[in-house]
Amino acid sequence: MNNNSHEDSDDEKTISNLNWRRKQEQLYTDGFRAGAITGKNKILQEGFDNGYADGFKKSYNLGIKTGEERILQFLNNRKDHGFSVVDNLRTSAEKLCDMCSKMQDKT
Repeated sequence: MNNNSHEDSDDEKTISNLNWRRKQEQLYTDGFRAGAITGKNKILQEGFDNGYADGFKKSYNLGIKTGEERILQFLNNRKDHGFSVVDNLRTSAEKLCDMCSKMQDKT
Protein backbone atom coordinates (compact mmCIF):
# COMPACT_ATOMS: atom_id res chain seq x y z
CA MET A 1 0.00 0.00 0.00
CA ASN A 2 2.87 2.30 0.69
CA ASN A 3 4.35 1.59 -2.74
CA ASN A 4 1.00 2.37 -4.37
CA SER A 5 0.90 5.71 -2.59
CA HIS A 6 4.37 6.51 -3.94
CA GLU A 7 3.22 5.69 -7.49
CA ASP A 8 0.17 7.94 -7.05
CA SER A 9 2.42 10.71 -5.84
CA ASP A 10 4.70 10.33 -8.89
CA ASP A 11 1.70 10.31 -11.22
CA GLU A 12 0.35 13.45 -9.60
CA LYS A 13 3.74 15.17 -9.99
CA THR A 14 3.91 14.14 -13.63
CA ILE A 15 0.39 15.42 -14.29
CA SER A 16 1.13 18.57 -12.34
CA ASN A 17 4.34 19.14 -14.33
CA LEU A 18 2.51 18.59 -17.62
CA ASN A 19 -0.24 21.01 -16.59
CA TRP A 20 2.38 23.55 -15.53
CA ARG A 21 4.18 23.28 -18.91
CA ARG A 22 0.91 23.64 -20.80
CA LYS A 23 0.02 26.69 -18.72
CA GLN A 24 3.46 28.24 -19.37
CA GLU A 25 3.14 27.58 -23.11
CA GLN A 26 -0.37 29.07 -23.15
CA LEU A 27 0.78 32.18 -21.27
CA TYR A 28 3.76 32.52 -23.60
CA THR A 29 1.50 32.19 -26.64
CA ASP A 30 -1.04 34.66 -25.22
CA GLY A 31 1.73 37.13 -24.35
CA PHE A 32 3.29 36.84 -27.79
CA ARG A 33 -0.09 37.30 -29.46
CA ALA A 34 -0.92 40.34 -27.32
CA GLY A 35 2.50 41.87 -28.01
CA ALA A 36 2.15 41.29 -31.75
CA ILE A 37 -1.31 42.87 -31.81
CA THR A 38 -0.15 45.86 -29.77
CA GLY A 39 2.89 46.33 -32.01
CA LYS A 40 0.82 46.04 -35.18
CA ASN A 41 -1.71 48.59 -33.92
CA LYS A 42 1.05 51.00 -32.91
CA ILE A 43 2.72 50.76 -36.33
CA LEU A 44 -0.61 51.17 -38.11
CA GLN A 45 -1.44 54.26 -36.04
CA GLU A 46 1.98 55.80 -36.67
CA GLY A 47 1.59 55.14 -40.40
CA PHE A 48 -1.86 56.70 -40.41
CA ASP A 49 -0.67 59.75 -38.47
CA ASN A 50 2.30 60.30 -40.78
CA GLY A 51 0.23 59.70 -43.91
CA TYR A 52 -2.51 62.02 -42.73
CA ALA A 53 -0.07 64.85 -41.97
CA ASP A 54 1.71 64.35 -45.30
CA GLY A 55 -1.60 64.19 -47.17
CA PHE A 56 -2.80 67.37 -45.47
CA LYS A 57 0.35 69.28 -46.47
CA LYS A 58 0.18 68.08 -50.08
CA SER A 59 -3.54 68.82 -50.31
CA TYR A 60 -2.99 72.26 -48.83
CA ASN A 61 -0.27 73.06 -51.39
CA LEU A 62 -2.41 71.68 -54.21
CA GLY A 63 -5.31 73.84 -53.01
CA ILE A 64 -3.09 76.94 -53.08
CA LYS A 65 -1.96 76.18 -56.64
CA THR A 66 -5.52 75.44 -57.77
CA GLY A 67 -6.72 78.67 -56.18
CA GLU A 68 -3.99 80.68 -57.89
CA GLU A 69 -4.92 79.16 -61.23
CA ARG A 70 -8.60 79.93 -60.76
CA ILE A 71 -7.82 83.50 -59.76
CA LEU A 72 -5.82 83.97 -62.94
CA GLN A 73 -8.63 82.47 -65.02
CA PHE A 74 -11.15 84.73 -63.31
CA LEU A 75 -9.00 87.81 -63.90
CA ASN A 76 -8.56 86.96 -67.56
CA ASN A 77 -12.35 86.82 -67.92
CA ARG A 78 -12.98 90.01 -65.90
CA LYS A 79 -10.32 92.48 -67.01
CA ASP A 80 -12.51 95.52 -66.25
CA HIS A 81 -12.66 94.75 -62.49
CA GLY A 82 -9.20 93.27 -62.24
CA PHE A 83 -7.48 95.51 -59.71
CA SER A 84 -10.27 95.69 -57.13
CA VAL A 85 -10.85 91.96 -57.44
CA VAL A 86 -7.13 91.26 -57.02
CA ASP A 87 -7.00 93.35 -53.84
CA ASN A 88 -10.03 91.55 -52.39
CA LEU A 89 -8.66 88.16 -53.36
CA ARG A 90 -5.22 88.96 -51.96
CA THR A 91 -6.75 89.97 -48.63
CA SER A 92 -8.89 86.84 -48.53
CA ALA A 93 -5.93 84.64 -49.51
CA GLU A 94 -3.76 86.17 -46.77
CA LYS A 95 -6.46 85.46 -44.18
CA LEU A 96 -6.79 81.89 -45.45
CA CYS A 97 -3.02 81.38 -45.33
CA ASP A 98 -2.91 82.68 -41.77
CA MET A 99 -5.67 80.26 -40.76
CA CYS A 100 -3.92 77.33 -42.46
CA SER A 101 -0.59 78.20 -40.86
CA LYS A 102 -2.23 78.21 -37.44
CA MET A 103 -3.79 74.82 -38.20
CA GLN A 104 -0.41 73.39 -39.27
CA ASP A 105 1.26 74.72 -36.13
CA LYS A 106 -1.24 72.74 -34.03
CA THR A 107 -0.32 69.44 -35.75
